[in-house]
Amino acid sequence: MCEVIENYLFQWILEQREKFLQITYKRLIFTGKQIFKDSPLQFTRGWLKKFLKRKNLSYRKRTGTNYVTQDKIALS
Repeated sequence: MCEVIENYLFQWILEQREKFLQITYKRLIFTGKQIFKDSPLQFTRGWLKKFLKRKNLSYRKRTGTNYVTQDKIALS
C-alpha cells in the first residue's frame, strides 16, 4: 500500500514539474495527507526526506522566472 501511495506522489511531482509549478515540502505533505486521508503513512518531514532519497529526487530552489504561480495559472 505504501509503495502505491509513494508511486502516485512521485508521478504527481513529475506532473507538477512539467507544468513548472512550485512544489514545497509543505505542499507535498499537505497533498499526501489530503489524497490519502486513511493511509497508514505518516506524512512528516522525516518521511519526506526519505521519500525524496528513495525516488532520487532533490529539493529545487526557484531560480529565474520559469516557475508559474497558481495565480498566473488562474489568469491564463
